[in-house]
Amino acid sequence: MFTNFLILAWRNIKKQKWFAVINILGLATGLSATFLILLFMADEWQANNWFKHTENHYMLESEWAAGVSRPEFTTLAPLGKELKEQYPQLVANYFTIDAVSCNVSDGEKKNFRLNLQIADGNMLTMFGIPLVTGNPQTAMDDPDGLVLQHDVALKFFGSTDILGKTLILETQNENHNSRGFKEYRISGVIDQIPENSLTDNLGDRVDIYVNSANAIYFRSEDVFQSWGNYILQTRLELQPGVYPKDLEKPLHELISANAPDFLAKDLTAKLTPLKSYNLIQNEEAKQRVLLVLGLVALFILLMAMINFVNISIGIANRRMKEIGVRKAIGSNRKELIWQFLLESTLLSVLAFALAMSLIQLVIPYYAQLLQKTGFSNISFWPLTLIMGSIAIITGILSGLYPALILSKLHVVKALKGKVIVRHNAFDIKKVLLVAQFSLALFFILSTLTISSQMDYLLNKDLGYDNSNVLVVSSVPRWYGPSGVSKMLSMKHEFNEIPGVQQVSLSYEIPDGRFGMEQSVKPSSANEDSYELFGQIICDAEYQDVYEFEMAEGRFFNDSDKALNKVVINETAAKSLFGDKPAVGEMIDERVMKQREIIGVVKDFHFSSLHENMRGLYFTPVDSAEIFRFLSFKLNRNTKDVTAAIEAKWRQVFPLVPFESFFLEDKLTELYADDTQFKKAFSTASIFAILIVLVGVFGVTMQNFAYRIKEIGIRKVLGASALNIWKLLGKELLSVYSIAAFMGVMAAYMMMNQWLQGFAYKIAQPYILYTFGIIGFLVIIMFTVSIELIKVIRINPVDSLKSE
Repeated sequence: MFTNFLILAWRNIKKQKWFAVINILGLATGLSATFLILLFMADEWQANNWFKHTENHYMLESEWAAGVSRPEFTTLAPLGKELKEQYPQLVANYFTIDAVSCNVSDGEKKNFRLNLQIADGNMLTMFGIPLVTGNPQTAMDDPDGLVLQHDVALKFFGSTDILGKTLILETQNENHNSRGFKEYRISGVIDQIPENSLTDNLGDRVDIYVNSANAIYFRSEDVFQSWGNYILQTRLELQPGVYPKDLEKPLHELISANAPDFLAKDLTAKLTPLKSYNLIQNEEAKQRVLLVLGLVALFILLMAMINFVNISIGIANRRMKEIGVRKAIGSNRKELIWQFLLESTLLSVLAFALAMSLIQLVIPYYAQLLQKTGFSNISFWPLTLIMGSIAIITGILSGLYPALILSKLHVVKALKGKVIVRHNAFDIKKVLLVAQFSLALFFILSTLTISSQMDYLLNKDLGYDNSNVLVVSSVPRWYGPSGVSKMLSMKHEFNEIPGVQQVSLSYEIPDGRFGMEQSVKPSSANEDSYELFGQIICDAEYQDVYEFEMAEGRFFNDSDKALNKVVINETAAKSLFGDKPAVGEMIDERVMKQREIIGVVKDFHFSSLHENMRGLYFTPVDSAEIFRFLSFKLNRNTKDVTAAIEAKWRQVFPLVPFESFFLEDKLTELYADDTQFKKAFSTASIFAILIVLVGVFGVTMQNFAYRIKEIGIRKVLGASALNIWKLLGKELLSVYSIAAFMGVMAAYMMMNQWLQGFAYKIAQPYILYTFGIIGFLVIIMFTVSIELIKVIRINPVDSLKSE
């Protein structure tokens, strides 16, 4: 019996092949889009859930008093260790890191600039991170040992069986190692592990880990012991049954007893669950994106299901005579119900199979679009089962109408093709079309708004010139007087390369990241007046490279070397002195160093346009004696100039890699999450339009099939093709008008909320809204016209014979 039903179902699908193709294609598109969105969401949700004892792991972060601008994702350096030692009944383990980058060489030809973490604590045993080679219990204990990532091992040695082999790391503190390099033995190689918030730290992949005893080679002091150091990251593992609230009192007591007063009075430590940290960092930006994407997935799936049900009902309505004949020759209602359910379910299963095939093809491109290496945190099978279940449920729902309603019609009415529920079904179709159109317009208009804001971000005048600026990030970190002198001397050699206009040595570039901050106040102000500004350590040529303007006074020159001179920006000047001229004023740093203001820079956007303009504090590189970047202002952006700089670099620094980028390209990274959000919405818009057009085409074919005789009569009575097109177009326009209102309102409210996350933003683009609404209407009308032209061209004699 089942075999017969299956054969009949296949024959009916072949008989209605165009409707079947449209139905399968529409549902497959919706299932594919939903699967891809859910895949991304699930991968992000599971990012940190594979750690050992993940429910007990927390990030120890800082909450600062109102008006205090300091990092929140870091905390006081000794706090984790002190908690573990003084409250072992509460804290099982801790892991504190200081993140730096350094040049790494095998001593021969291979050298790379890699991200390094100086670690206090054993993350391997604390988090259960597996090693391909080495002992997790002891790999982090050797002061002269290092643990590196799987791909880094392959990059240097082509193998992971490398215990005892050596790598040379460039150090940053000439007071402890005047040679500038230190040799380390490899004590462990980390296995390939999923993306997470530990080894993929704040968007930067960590390549190498060394013991905290090495801090003296990279810093001027033991940064792990200083209670005045609030820029280290700490993870805690709590004892089973211990909760964050249990640590509130111990944290307060430790901070009050040990931290400097200026930190203690403004600081409250807090614990953030590590398993959800990747979602809630950066003010829950990713969590909000995932919520929006979840709604997008739901809307797309609903649109696809509505299409499928709509078209399936339409196909069933055309089979009245078949139902009547089958009932007349003895078929009972139960058999008809099974037949209709099997047919609709078969269609949905075929759509699911097509969707899975499409997904396999697009997964690599999808990962590339989202700038992910893959989806290592999630198994495909649970999502596949979910999508398969949704497909089958959709098939059953679409088959319920013919199965339960049409199968009970009287034989005579069925043979005459009379459907008493047609009018209500048509009204329902209008409601469903409104829902589809409004959702599609929501995606289209939202995408237009997001694109406009992104264009604004990437093209806004930032107050300085970032064009043709090549930045070398692999500068040797030879900190100290001799290191600064050596780098300034080398800088002049690079300046002689044809095509190089100017070269600047600095600790910061305008990429939105502040490595240093400084608390300052006017010398005449009281001790409670300190304000925190972003510190830019640079040389005299910094202004020539980035071409920002002075509001008053001057920038540094060579005569300011190592003198107590400082330049600030307009925001800092206004905050410190109001409307009074700032040049000539004296200011105090919290470390009690007094400086004279010699100039005020016009405000320029150093950070992302998500943030308000911040006070900037420029100090000479000669006095700070630290640096990270060489910025080259080129007369032209050509490969020849870059190649000449690289050739000179390899001549001057044979053991140091040459890693560079153009600043214009780097700035796009400031808006990586926004770009990802834009791509997601753009993709959703494409899927939404495709699903709507498939649905409109299918519903149009059904409606015109019902109205062939009506159109024939109108043509006999003298109606022109244009008259008929206007008549049918007017009906569709009324539906579209309601949908346009709903879509505009939904897009406006959501995009208005999204734009609040930017300090600098566009106004809602009403002109683009208008173009979007009209453009989508034109596409719909064109789709309808394709089928309408076929119907209008039918000879009235033939159409009047239609049943």
